[in-house]
Amino acid sequence: MKAEAEATGKPPTGLMLTYPVHQAADILFCQANLVPVGLDQLPHLETTRLIARRFNERYGAEPPLFPEPDALLTDTPMLAGLDGHKMSKTRGQRHRAAGHRGPDRRDDPPRTHGQRTADQL
Repeated sequence: MKAEAEATGKPPTGLMLTYPVHQAADILFCQANLVPVGLDQLPHLETTRLIARRFNERYGAEPPLFPEPDALLTDTPMLAGLDGHKMSKTRGQRHRAAGHRGPDRRDDPPRTHGQRTADQL
């Protein structure tokens, strides 16, 4: 969050501060017990586990209403953006929709999705 504020020159918004709770609500709503996440999301998943535990303890749900989800990490637990850094809109990285055929940046030649993906591997 500190890097985001420094990069944009703007103070963090309320959404930045409540993002982990929004993410927890999405996970708990689905009653997920296994969640595919990257390494940078593990702290948010731990917040989700804490919220589930506290809710179940407070309201005495038996069996527990919300399971405490575990992380599912892959062999590639951190996927960098096209510039080699963590994905970030602040750095000008944007998600490209499937079938996008335009250039990555205005001065880059057009490349296929496969070429951009191969660059990351």
